[in-house]
Amino acid sequence: MGLVEVVSLEPSTWRHTPLGKELDVELFQVFMGHWNEWEVPMILEEYGLLSESEFDAICESEADAESLLSGYVKRAYFEYRNASKYLH
Repeated sequence: MGLVEVVSLEPSTWRHTPLGKELDVELFQVFMGHWNEWEVPMILEEYGLLSESEFDAICESEADAESLLSGYVKRAYFEYRNASKYLH
């Protein structure tokens, strides 16, 4: 679909295309659970869906990553979805 492209075969490296970036594919991959847990807080903060204090609290927590991130990711999805209504 032209949303990601191969950068290198060895090691296998991919990046988002300009279209993929425009469509926020990286963020949708977070919503679908396609990222490693340690990358999720960075992506949510990058999109303004996680405050700096929340980011710090997540990074300092020793709780199970999946249960810790679940609420943040759900909230981020609804915030993103509501904000995107006003973009079109």
